[in-house]
Amino acid sequence: MAFFIWLGETLSKRTPWATLGRTDFASSLSTDPAQGGVWLGFYQGGLAYFRDGQVRATYKVADGLGKGIVVDVQVDKDGALWVATEGGLSRVKSGRVSTLTSKNGLPCDSVHWAREDNDQSFWLYMACGLVRIERTQLDAWAVDPKRSIRATVFDSSDGVRSPAVVGGHSPRVAKTTDGKLWFLPGDGVSIIDPHHLAFNNCLPRLHVEQISARGPDLSGVFAPASAPADS
Repeated sequence: MAFFIWLGETLSKRTPWATLGRTDFASSLSTDPAQGGVWLGFYQGGLAYFRDGQVRATYKVADGLGKGIVVDVQVDKDGALWVATEGGLSRVKSGRVSTLTSKNGLPCDSVHWAREDNDQSFWLYMACGLVRIERTQLDAWAVDPKRSIRATVFDSSDGVRSPAVVGGHSPRVAKTTDGKLWFLPGDGVSIIDPHHLAFNNCLPRLHVEQISARGPDLSGVFAPASAPADS
């Protein structure tokens, strides 16, 4: 097994996985527009940066990368690499690796992909739902990886299907020119428009029907006194 580099209609290079020091295969790939070359994420975990026919850098769990399969790899406009893994969302920049997990505020750990919307918020498709994180939250966490973030979760009650494992289709998500995110939940196509989110900010009204303590009904004890009759 190998991966291939094409130049136009010509096969320029065939590189066996063994050349990369791997016995498994790549599960994700992304070009690096700033440095050139490509980032490869692997089925059994780990990440490699490949350029000019050589592996220039590798990252593993021991380096801080999330554990398990690397499902998605993306480079943002600031040159940071965002890596979706079974063990969380990893960020790689300037040789430094940090991983965002449920310990930092994520609703679960398994991340299928991550994308930035037109308002710079990050969207994570996870085993427990579709998660939105404001960029300011991620930037603060990048400075202090022990910091917790706040996230908004859209789950099955919002119409989001959340498979534990995504299929082998690639790419798994795409952003259209109008800012909508299209993604593959496994049994169709889902769409979310970050500019039109249905948030309910109204707190529910409290209605007490009964008060009891160790069995007896105390509702009558706490009932309001009758209003005095008009004189």
